[in-house]
Amino acid sequence: MAGRAFEEDDGKQLGVPVAVENDCNSATLGVFEKELQSKPRYLVGVFIGTGLGGGIIIDGKLYPGASGTAAEIGHMVIQVGGPSATAATRVLRGPGSRTAIFRTCTLPSKTAKKPF
Repeated sequence: MAGRAFEEDDGKQLGVPVAVENDCNSATLGVFEKELQSKPRYLVGVFIGTGLGGGIIIDGKLYPGASGTAAEIGHMVIQVGGPSATAATRVLRGPGSRTAIFRTCTLPSKTAKKPF
């Protein structure tokens, strides 16, 4: 993983442990450990921002999935048969992001477009 060299180098220079992690995984882990005091054994965190992301706790541990993207729900294809998942309007993060929701909510109702 690319972040490992960074963690090791900066950890040595700073004299403290350094970890590199996805923002939504970090947020889910923070909520799990600090707000919920690690009491639930299972947790799914969903965060709406410029995209959609999340984190998963299984049996008290952050679950990364096979490729480290287990809860990256913003990349789920929502239009079957549509263009590739790289087209932001065809995956969940396009119409489901905070910016898209805000844009849709601020349009006059007669001219509001369906998100997909």
